[in-house]
Amino acid sequence: MTHRVVFSVVLLIVFWSRNERLHTSNALIAEDGQTSITIVVSEQTPMMEIARELHKRGALALPIDQFEWISRTHGWNQARTGYYEIPQNEPISEWLRDLGLGLQQQVTLSIPVGTTPERLFELLASSLQVDSLSLSNAFNSLADGLPQSERMTLFARILPVNHTVFWTTNERDLWQRLLEPANALEQRHNERINEDNTHPLVKQMSFFEVLTLASITEWEALYDEEKATISGLYLNRIDRGMRLQADPTVNYAIGERRALLYEDYRIEHPYNTYLFRGLPPSPITNPSLSSIESIYKAEQHDYLYMVATPERSHEFNATYEDHLADVEVWQKWRAEQRRLKRERERAL
Repeated sequence: MTHRVVFSVVLLIVFWSRNERLHTSNALIAEDGQTSITIVVSEQTPMMEIARELHKRGALALPIDQFEWISRTHGWNQARTGYYEIPQNEPISEWLRDLGLGLQQQVTLSIPVGTTPERLFELLASSLQVDSLSLSNAFNSLADGLPQSERMTLFARILPVNHTVFWTTNERDLWQRLLEPANALEQRHNERINEDNTHPLVKQMSFFEVLTLASITEWEALYDEEKATISGLYLNRIDRGMRLQADPTVNYAIGERRALLYEDYRIEHPYNTYLFRGLPPSPITNPSLSSIESIYKAEQHDYLYMVATPERSHEFNATYEDHLADVEVWQKWRAEQRRLKRERERAL
């Protein structure tokens, strides 16, 4: 009888120990300050390769042979393609199952504001399985046959908001997903332009025109609180038949964002609003929601002119004479700063 009891106890201990190893929650070691381990599987991969990679990273707390026994016992020999965020204390049986079944997590894509298609392609490629060339080709296929201006119109609809997608999402599905917020905004456009406090000129605008003007405001305004004022200023110029004379459109025409030179303003380009009246042929970037909102809520005032301050805010004026006076103030200030800088450099 005693032998039977001892045997049963030993059997129970062995079973408990085996079960503990098969479901241990101490198999992973996260980096300092982290609570999870990221595993990216670009193609179906033997589970032992995953173990060796984790061991190389210092993220595997188990000996390789013990990991092999656990994965083989559970029957998970291959990890499927995907992006996995594994909590450090998750039982090994659970995360092996996730890898084996391809139960991946979604990644968050933060679309930058005021960017370019090429920069966005590179950013997305660094976050997803697809490469930048495939993303570019898929985007161009959506805009197939469209002129460059229409391509920018499509790009401007990729609003700078956060999106959650699977790492394995294909290119075409990704673009459709990124365009959804703008599609929803466009569906509300008629409702927005008919609101009581909407600027009279905006009531006559299409969603395309709203996006175009918002993209100019996006590049012009550093501070959200100035956007409605700046949008109202541009609308005043349009309403009076003036040229927009928006520096951001010249930056777009020359292909870079920098301080403009006198000859830049004379460049013959359809986007140069110093030479051509009205809005440019398309948006010049992807505007933020706050810039789009600033068109619908554009301030109704008398301002026609503005000049940037050193803090990148603006001074606004209704008359050209007052504008020139402010320009002179800031030109003198900048000249004085340059003089002080030269003096400091000579004193070194």
